[in-house]
Amino acid sequence: MSLQGLRDTQRSVHNVNMVHENSPSSERRQRKRARRAQHFLDAAHQVLQEEGSEGLTIARVAARADAAVGTMYRYFDGKESLLTALQVRAIRVFEAHLVERMRVERGPLEQIDAGARAWRTFAEAQPSLFTLLDASLSDPSPNLSTPSAQAVDNALRPVLGRLEAAFTQAVEQGLLREGSPDLRTRVLWATVHGAAHFRKRDRLGGPRSDHVAHEAIATLLRGWGADLASSSPLDRERRSDEST
Repeated sequence: MSLQGLRDTQRSVHNVNMVHENSPSSERRQRKRARRAQHFLDAAHQVLQEEGSEGLTIARVAARADAAVGTMYRYFDGKESLLTALQVRAIRVFEAHLVERMRVERGPLEQIDAGARAWRTFAEAQPSLFTLLDASLSDPSPNLSTPSAQAVDNALRPVLGRLEAAFTQAVEQGLLREGSPDLRTRVLWATVHGAAHFRKRDRLGGPRSDHVAHEAIATLLRGWGADLASSSPLDRERRSDEST
């Protein structure tokens, strides 16, 4: 066969594959595969909750999902791919929660405050997913390989990007001094993540964890140039929350 004939054959095969991939039957198969993957992830999440990371194996997840081990390996190649998929799924649920909290009609400072406090409200709304994300963020050891960690970071980027956009708008509107929105977002994220760990001390008395978080957020914003006057919507909202 000539070189041109080989190219024509390859192009024809490619076109046939494209038609096949976009056919209704192919779309049904893809939806079925996606549902099966979610079923396996639900089972993996249950195993992780009950037995911890050490108990998370393909065999245990397959047993919980009532599936063959070989079938599981068609979707996930091991413990790390399960952990990665679980974290990515949890991040996407958190992002939806964050979007709900950062209503578009608010000003940028209010968006920053709402986005920061979304971490605490997510803990109340989705405790098991919060625990999964919190554990992965709190563990100082790299429990995922660099490619897997990059996949998780790629899922996290849109979440942080929403806060970065609010910081950028705040500077443009003269509400904050010039500064790196990326750095400020990471400082804010680290602050609210640390404050959330005080939740287990709420039953012992002293300042509540949500008050600690509010004060930390206000201190950061003032340090970056925000004028949080008592008449501002942001300050009124914080005072209302602290009085409950």
